[in-house]
Amino acid sequence: MDFDKAMERKRARIPQTGYNVVGIDTFEMPDNALYLIAHTETLAEAEAIAESKREQGIRVFIYDKDTQ
Repeated sequence: MDFDKAMERKRARIPQTGYNVVGIDTFEMPDNALYLIAHTETLAEAEAIAESKREQGIRVFIYDKDTQ
């Protein structure tokens, strides 16, 4: 596992505006596990999409411009 590659993939998913709903593919190596599900302008939209994906058993996170 390459921690630096994983962190770079995370930084690439952090939007300049709005919110990104990001999923984790648990079958991939950590440096390739993150993928974009949706970009929204409001947190409410992002939370609704994230909840729907969680109900499907998908592990998700919401990133915004303040994500570290």
